[in-house]
Amino acid sequence: MRLIILKISTRGRYALRLMLYLAVNSNKNTIITIEEIAENQDISKKYLELIVRMLVSYGLIKSIKGKNGGIMLGSPPSEIKFSDILQASEGQIALVDCVHKPYTCKRSEKCLAR
Repeated sequence: MRLIILKISTRGRYALRLMLYLAVNSNKNTIITIEEIAENQDISKKYLELIVRMLVSYGLIKSIKGKNGGIMLGSPPSEIKFSDILQASEGQIALVDCVHKPYTCKRSEKCLAR
């Protein structure tokens, strides 16, 4: 059996780590600071802020502003899929280009694998 390796970007890995940290360390109404996650996960706070904005725009997390602000999951952990996090951080996921760009292959209209 061959092993297929799917490589994701640093942004994707950090987004997954952030979401897992929130899922493991929060209950229904717990707000966690970006500083806490940055320190615990050894990720730059500035880089995490970019990832947080992206995940907020996809509704995966909520951002609470103010003195006691921070972030929390946008849904219960059981409702958040790995693929949702990857799609938010990596963009559309497909094993081959023709899935989203059929014009890249002359066989796309009759291809059974597509």
